Amino acid sequence: KAVQKELEQLQQKQAEQEEELPWNMVLVNSSHPMTEGYVPELTEVADGYSVDSRIAEPLNNMLKAAEADGMNIIICSAYRSVEKQEQVFNSSVQDRLNTGMNYWEAYSDTAMSVALPGTSEHGLGLALDLISNQYSELDEKQAETKEAKWLEENCYKYGFILRYPPEKQPRQELSMSLALSVCSQEAA
Repeated sequence: KAVQKELEQLQQKQAEQEEELPWNMVLVNSSHPMTEGYVPELTEVADGYSVDSRIAEPLNNMLKAAEADGMNIIICSAYRSVEKQEQVFNSSVQDRLNTGMNYWEAYSDTAMSVALPGTSEHGLGLALDLISNQYSELDEKQAETKEAKWLEENCYKYGFILRYPPEKQPRQELSMSLALSVCSQEAA
C-alpha cells in the first residue's frame, strides 16, 4: 500500500507540473502519452486536414509565404484521433504481416516508424507532416526538396519547428523527415 500511495503522489505531482506548461509545450511520446480523452478544438486547414485552432492562422500564413516564394507544399498528415492512430498502426502491422513477418516482428517494426495510439503528437493537433508536390514520400529524400529546405529556413518565423530533422532522428522513435510541431513563440 505504501508503494501504491507513493505512486499516486508522484502521478499527482506530474499532473500538476503538466498543468503548468503552456499549451504549446506539451510533450507527447511513448514515455509521455496524451491525457486520455483529450480532443483539441480543431480548424480545417486543407481538404480533410485539421489542426488545433490555435495554430491554424500561423500555419496558413506560413503556407501562403511559401507559395509566394514559389514553393508548393502539401499537407499529408495533420490531426489524428487516437482511433485513427490505432487504425494507422494496425494497418501498418498488417502490411508487415502480409510480407511474411510474424506478429511480433511486424509489431516491433511498425513501432519503429508509427506511434502507438495515444503517443502521437498528431493527437494534439499541433503536429503535421508536409511534403513537396514534386516528391510524395515522407522519407529522407523529402529533406532534399526545395520545399523542405524552405521550411527548414523559415518555419520558426511562424512558430513551428522541424521536429525530426535527419541529423537528429530520435533513437527508436518515429523517422519522419519533415514533421513540423508548434513551438513557443518566445523560442521562435
